[in-house]
Amino acid sequence: MGAPVTARDGDSYVGEYGAIVDGQSGTGTALNPGAWPYSQNVKLSGIVFKNFTATVIEPGRYWTVSHNDISGGTIGVSLEPGTVASYNRIHNSATYGVVGMVGDHTLPTMYVSNNEISFNGGVSDSGGSSGGSKFNHASIVMDHNYVHDNTGNPYSTASLWCDYDNVCTYEYNLVVHNGGAGIYQEMDYLSGNSGIIRYNTVQDDCQLFIGQGIGYCSDIQVRNSNNTSVYGNTITNTTDVNPLGIVMDSRISSMGNNYCHDNVITFGPGGVVGFQGVSDLASNHYDYDTYNAPSTPFTGLTLGSGGVTWPTWQGTGQDQHGSWH
Repeated sequence: MGAPVTARDGDSYVGEYGAIVDGQSGTGTALNPGAWPYSQNVKLSGIVFKNFTATVIEPGRYWTVSHNDISGGTIGVSLEPGTVASYNRIHNSATYGVVGMVGDHTLPTMYVSNNEISFNGGVSDSGGSSGGSKFNHASIVMDHNYVHDNTGNPYSTASLWCDYDNVCTYEYNLVVHNGGAGIYQEMDYLSGNSGIIRYNTVQDDCQLFIGQGIGYCSDIQVRNSNNTSVYGNTITNTTDVNPLGIVMDSRISSMGNNYCHDNVITFGPGGVVGFQGVSDLASNHYDYDTYNAPSTPFTGLTLGSGGVTWPTWQGTGQDQHGSWH
C-alpha cells in the first residue's frame, strides 16, 4: 500500500478471508476520515493491517472497526466520538494500541469491546508515555477486552488508562502481566468527571515496578481523581506487586468520593493496599472487600503510615465490613 485511503460517509471496507493490507514500512496510515467534519458511519471489518509507520486506523465519528488484526504502527487505532472498536486484535504498536484524545468528555461515548490488546508500547510519546491504551477529554467504555503484556517507560505507562478529564467505565476486562498499572484512572478530577471500574479480573501487572511503593504502581489505581467506584473486581498477585491504591500527588490539592468495595484481592509478600498522599479517609475509602493473603500478613497504607495491620486498618475506618483470610 503506497498511500492512505480516505473514507467517505457510509463507506464499507470488508475483507475477504485472508485479506492483508501491508504498509511495507513506508506508509503512515491505512485509512483516515478526511478533513473536518470527517467521514461518518464507516464500517471496517475482516482485514489484517501491518507494517505501517504512524496511526494505522484513524476513524471518524460513528465508525465501526471490528474483527481486524492491526499491528505495526506507532498507534493501532485512534478513536473519535461514537466509534466502536470491537473484536479486533491490536498488537505490537510502538506507542499505544488504542487512543482517544477527543477534547470534550460530553461528546458521544466511544466503545472498546472484546478486543485483544497486547504487546504495545515501549516507544514514548511526546509526554514520555506509552502502553496499551490512553484516553483524555473523552467518554469511553472499555469492556470484555483481553489486555496483556503491554509496556512502556517505567515511570509513565498503563494498559487501560484514562488520563485527564474523562468519564470512563472499565468492566469485564481480563488484564494481566502488563508493565504498568492494569487499570489506571488518573487526573479525572474536573467537574463532570467520573470512573467506574467493575467486574474486571486483574493479575500480576506492574511488572516494571516490582518491589516499588504504591505511589509508583498498583494493579488498579485511582490517582488524582474524583467520583470513582471500584467494585466487584478480582485482583490476584504473587510477590512484590500492589493490588489496589488510591493516590494523590502534588498536581492537585484534594480528591474525594472514591469508593473501593466488594473486591476480592489476593496478594503475596511485599504487596500493599491503601492510600498515598490522601488525608480524607472518609470520602476516599474501602469497605466490604475480601483479602486473601495466604503467605503474608495483611499490610494496609494510610496517611503517614509505613504499613498497618488488619486491626489498625479497620481502626482507621477502612473495610469495616471487609474480611482478611
